[in-house]
Amino acid sequence: MTQGTDRPSPGGEPVAWEYSPWGPVMDHAHITAFESVERLADGVHRIALGDGALLELLVAGDPLRAGRSGSIPLFFSGALGDRSGTAGPYFSGRGFAARLGTGFLAFSDPLFRDHAALGLAWYTGGARSGAQATMARVARHVATMSGRSLLAVGGSGGGFASLELASRVDAVHAFVWNPQTRILDYDPGAVRAYLGAMFGGTFEDDEWRQRAEQLLDDAGIVHDLTRDARSPRGLYLQNATDWHVQRHLAPYLGAKALPHRGRGYYGAERSHGVLVGDFGQGHSVPDMDLLVAAIDVLRTGDGDAWAAFTALSDGGWLRPESFAHLPVDLRGARATVLADVVLDVQGAPGGVRCTATLQRQHPRLTFQFYAYGESGRIASSAPSARGNWDLTTETAVTRVVCTVRDGMGNTIGQVHGAPSDGDDAPAVLVYGSCVSRDAFELSEAPHLAAYVARSGLASAMSQEPTGLEGADLSANSSAFQRRMVALDLSRGLGGVLAETAFSHLLVDLIDERFTLARGPRGGLFTISPELERAGVSTGSFERFRSGSPEHLEGFRAGWARLCELVPADRIIVNKVYWAAIDETGAAVSDPAVVAAANDVLDALYGIVEEVSPGVRWLRYDRELFVSDTGHRWGASPFHFSHPLYVETLRQLALEAAGSAPATTPPIRGDEGP
Repeated sequence: MTQGTDRPSPGGEPVAWEYSPWGPVMDHAHITAFESVERLADGVHRIALGDGALLELLVAGDPLRAGRSGSIPLFFSGALGDRSGTAGPYFSGRGFAARLGTGFLAFSDPLFRDHAALGLAWYTGGARSGAQATMARVARHVATMSGRSLLAVGGSGGGFASLELASRVDAVHAFVWNPQTRILDYDPGAVRAYLGAMFGGTFEDDEWRQRAEQLLDDAGIVHDLTRDARSPRGLYLQNATDWHVQRHLAPYLGAKALPHRGRGYYGAERSHGVLVGDFGQGHSVPDMDLLVAAIDVLRTGDGDAWAAFTALSDGGWLRPESFAHLPVDLRGARATVLADVVLDVQGAPGGVRCTATLQRQHPRLTFQFYAYGESGRIASSAPSARGNWDLTTETAVTRVVCTVRDGMGNTIGQVHGAPSDGDDAPAVLVYGSCVSRDAFELSEAPHLAAYVARSGLASAMSQEPTGLEGADLSANSSAFQRRMVALDLSRGLGGVLAETAFSHLLVDLIDERFTLARGPRGGLFTISPELERAGVSTGSFERFRSGSPEHLEGFRAGWARLCELVPADRIIVNKVYWAAIDETGAAVSDPAVVAAANDVLDALYGIVEEVSPGVRWLRYDRELFVSDTGHRWGASPFHFSHPLYVETLRQLALEAAGSAPATTPPIRGDEGP
């Protein structure tokens, strides 16, 4: 039985550890030894982990005593801040338990023992510790011994740990407030300190996030709760003004598919719900009385989130006057919201003054402005709810784009404006292939805002990571091709759409000819010649040929997501087919191969018409599908003769003139072939 120790940390500072406030210490050589215990005495139970570290469990107030009912509270701490002058272990929950008149359990974060400067580590333990799995086995054993469920309780980083445990163990439900749901999306300084403690070294380079994600995955550490569609039992409380709403809550709601039921409550079943409300400013801890009331309802109601919501409502914790101001997912009302935004751009001495006003009120919208000149982006504003921006610049501003986001951080769309002498000409973003891109070589072409190629839609719009995001592409000597491959592997199309100023999105489906493969983390990616030239090994991955059921299913899902990002009336589909002959009348390729490729295109066009009847089309006479033997990229069934590109621009001008100026955003894309 140990009462106090001083352990050197890897950084050289002694880590003070004092057990006397918590009672006797009981050691268990491994988790199996702990699972053989038939009664849990009060005090600190230390369980050896796989890396030699210790998982410390506080048992206080004889929580498993016979005759007690309701769930046993199990507490996790949030960020500790400056630990200097304090001594571990760090258990929370004593104040809550005293208010509730109950015994309780608590874990101390196992990484704190060896890292004195660390204040937040999400209870993952070290890279080889198996701490998360060990805590799950502890919880199951306690539930089995007691015949009762456990209520995991924590805020912020402790909220992450509570949700993670409840997702693993059926006998555990959770009550959390303002939690992180994706560790790598928290404050970069805190995350880098945690990663340094975990893996050593620094994480300051441009690729640190991809590297960290791979390291955490390889270590078997759960760090992203949005990857799992299952919803743990319990209640998730979120301050409406916390930045976590956009970075942590919104992705979580999307992953769990929790519908809004009104009054800030999201949930499909009674067992799991999210409640957004005016519980505190920013990331502050909600009122203690509110937390105690929620814990009491949840521990006696076996994690019934709806019952807890009802009790908080009846207790006056939900103010009706605040409901209209809560953040809401407005993606389903994009057209209505954008129609209500009026952007005014006025020339001012040495710059411009931009104002976005609403004809009708929508809750918690934010506005971000981007100013452009003849050479591209000049400057951008920070996101703000104010809706105005004064830019001082000596460069002539020709166009301003205002990106509108809802309170959940979702991009609703963009509105464009220009000073009175600005240029209102269309700006076209091309997603497809050289079939569309080559038309912009002609002098009469509109402005090409950006060009994205070599990426099938099932890959480009996938919501699953490939696991190849950090692949070395240096073997491909073309910078443009490397960028296109990197965009495909890292799902970059959505970012280009969200950051590029364009009035219309021109799409062709020629690059849907490429085979797809499933990466090591489950996401599809495109096996293009450019990828193969980069030296990326793809032989071990499951493949899906163009036109296969898997390809068509992935394309349908990808197209639906694309139409969520760009209004259908801003999408123009370049309806091209493979050419069977060149200008001399000779066959370009095997007629059977050409016919099969065109059958796939017909199937894809049918999906587009079914999913998005509002899109626009460029349609051609079949006589224009003639291959150019002198084409600068070489002879091919989709390298056409000059007349087709002239017709592309003619129809594109008519379609662009027939719709209002842009509702989508600003960065300059690469304009390579």
